[in-house]
Amino acid sequence: MDMKTKNYLLCGLLMMFISCKKDANMVSPVINTSPESNRTVLVYMGGNNNLSNETYDKIEALKTSYTLGMGKLLIFQAAKGISPKLMEIRAGNNGHAEIKMLKTYNNRNAASCGVFKDVLQDLVKEAPADSYGLVLFSHASGWLPERTLIMPRTILQDSNKDMELPDFAAAIPDHFFDFMVFESCFMAGIEVAYELKDKTDYIVASSAEILSPGFIEIYPKALPCLYKPTADLISFAQLYFNHYNQNEGDLRAATIAVINTRTLPALGAWVRHHADDTFQAHDLKEVQHFDRYQTHRLFFDFEDYYRRLSPPESHNELAILLQNTIVYKAATPRFLLGYSGFVIHEFSGLTSYIPQEDFGYLNTAYKKLKWTVAVTR
Repeated sequence: MDMKTKNYLLCGLLMMFISCKKDANMVSPVINTSPESNRTVLVYMGGNNNLSNETYDKIEALKTSYTLGMGKLLIFQAAKGISPKLMEIRAGNNGHAEIKMLKTYNNRNAASCGVFKDVLQDLVKEAPADSYGLVLFSHASGWLPERTLIMPRTILQDSNKDMELPDFAAAIPDHFFDFMVFESCFMAGIEVAYELKDKTDYIVASSAEILSPGFIEIYPKALPCLYKPTADLISFAQLYFNHYNQNEGDLRAATIAVINTRTLPALGAWVRHHADDTFQAHDLKEVQHFDRYQTHRLFFDFEDYYRRLSPPESHNELAILLQNTIVYKAATPRFLLGYSGFVIHEFSGLTSYIPQEDFGYLNTAYKKLKWTVAVTR
């Protein structure tokens, strides 16, 4: 991969790095502690777009990182000029990793719920396990509906089609995944986490953009973390940060969090009981945001926003709830300031949309999300 390709931003940006600190009272997520357990990880890549070349780089990185003794590793690849396909990376007779073709999905779109369901069924058929994990790579914009504003991106993009959050969640059987890792932008939203709380125990995601080459260069050390009896998601996130923190200036910029979805109902109950549903439009510019749009803001820091909507005496309870929910978080002080970026003053590990008068279409769609329904009085 040449430097031009390597520096191509996953969300149309520039590459970046970040630092991380592990809280002293941090509790590692417990996913599967049985030493006899086995795990299959599915890497689902929606790359039938300008990320096409990067899907091949990721496949090579995963192949290089896979070692004998890991659980099964399946890759679904959608890229330009080919039919989507399902592959398995496994240890060959010579001890080196090899790729086995499992299935081709002729003339199918990776952003189709039907295809995603088929892949999950094939996953269970081809690589049954006690535990399943998902790594998803594509363009994304959190909970936003398809064709929002000027960016036609939602959970996953393939050519001219997008998969929206409710459809993505509906395609997954309840309690199917032990963890989901999003190698895509803006996926650490409370809306995303709440929609998926019955589908997975833990989510690894970024409040802001994730930039190319994403996880490619950390996979040799990070991939084994996903196969430990207790999947080490904190170490996975730390490796991502430590790697990107080596850069300086504008290239040192990223966010990441490990989210425990099992505590989200309690967090929703706090919002329902303590947060006022009114917010002054002129205060929007004061809330920490994580997007680089020039005319509007859509992704705000969860804690910063809800502290402004609630009485001070309730803030300690909010802090405790967030500490139980966000088992790991890290953010650099700045994010691409030279590229219309922002300073990070507040970082809770979660983002939230704030309904705005200018976005009636978004507000209507927002009311239909499970999060909004749960916190509406």
